[in-house]
Amino acid sequence: MPCIEAMTTEIVTVSPEQTVSEAVALMDEHGIRALPVVDAKNNLVGMFGFDPLLRGLLPVSLTIGEHDGLDLRLDYVLHASSGVAQRLSRLMSRPVGEVMSRDLYTVHPETPLWEGVRLLVKYGSPLPVVRTESMFLAGIMTAQTATRAFLHILDLMAEGKRREI
Repeated sequence: MPCIEAMTTEIVTVSPEQTVSEAVALMDEHGIRALPVVDAKNNLVGMFGFDPLLRGLLPVSLTIGEHDGLDLRLDYVLHASSGVAQRLSRLMSRPVGEVMSRDLYTVHPETPLWEGVRLLVKYGSPLPVVRTESMFLAGIMTAQTATRAFLHILDLMAEGKRREI
């Protein structure tokens, strides 16, 4: 089964020119965690989401961890929330294109579903589905759409219909 059968084409997107404030409002309105960033031709140019947004708000000293070989005790950081909130306030008027992630992990419509699921597990959801010959955004595969595809396979198996996976 290819990823095209596990993707949705009902996609909420944002342009690089829209503000972070507009993108956050769209994510809140639609109850989603990330937005594909597309150009005027619907080509994928980045991803914008809550996780990278929040990570970018923290001072570098708070993002250094034990995996970097350091064992930092940051109990001394008091009232840091107001500083983080101020950084968010400044960020809200910036264009999405300045803060989006350009590290893109994608699949193609014909990519086997198991490979798409492997990438979902490794990089998280959602996973943009782009046309093979370009970065044109064809759909989005999420943990939910992949699970629904597998449930559909189970239904077909229960009905006695054989299908190559």
